[in-house]
Amino acid sequence: MPVVQTTLDTCSWEEFKNLSHDLNIFALEFQTFVNKSTINPSRSVPLIQCNDQCHPEGLAANKERCLKRIYEVLYYYEHYTLELFGEGSLHKNSHVSLKINQMESHLRSISNKVKPEVANAITNITKKIHSLRRCLEKNGYKGNNTEEKDHPPITKSSIEYISGRFISVTPLIARVFALGDPSRHMSYQKK
Repeated sequence: MPVVQTTLDTCSWEEFKNLSHDLNIFALEFQTFVNKSTINPSRSVPLIQCNDQCHPEGLAANKERCLKRIYEVLYYYEHYTLELFGEGSLHKNSHVSLKINQMESHLRSISNKVKPEVANAITNITKKIHSLRRCLEKNGYKGNNTEEKDHPPITKSSIEYISGRFISVTPLIARVFALGDPSRHMSYQKK
C-alpha cells in the first residue's frame, strides 16, 4: 500500500486535524498491544514540554515553536518505528515512503512472530506519522534537530517505554490541531 501524500504544495489545517485525530485513534488502539514499562531505558525520547508553547496561549501567540517541536517528535518516532520494525536491509538514504513499504512487507513476512493486527497497527501509525510530518514540512514547520543519531540497542523494555511515551504524546498533538489552525486557540485570559 503506498503512503498517502497530499498533492498540494501545502496541507490544509483540516488535513492536519484529520491526520492528528487518526494518529491518536491508532495509538489508542495500539495501546492494547503494549505492556506498560516504567523502566527508563538509556535511549533518549523526545517529549513535548511546557516551554514548547503547545498550550492555547502559546499557540495563539506564536504556533511556530510548537509545530516545529511536533515535527521533531514525529521524526523521531517515524525513524524509531522504521528502525525497530523494518528489515535490517533498510538503507539510510532510502525515501521514507519506500522504507514504510519495505517495513510493511517485512512485518507480513514475519507473521509467525507478529500478530497481523499488531502489524497493521504499526503500519497505520507509521503512515500517519509520515503524512503528518510531511504536512508540517510542506507548511514550513520543519524542526531543527532531526539528524539521525546512534542509539543504544533496542530492548524489550525500551520498546515498551518508548511505545508508552508515543501513546502519551498523540493526544497532545491531536489537541493542538483540534481547531484546525493552531493559532485559533483562544488565548488564556487572566482573571
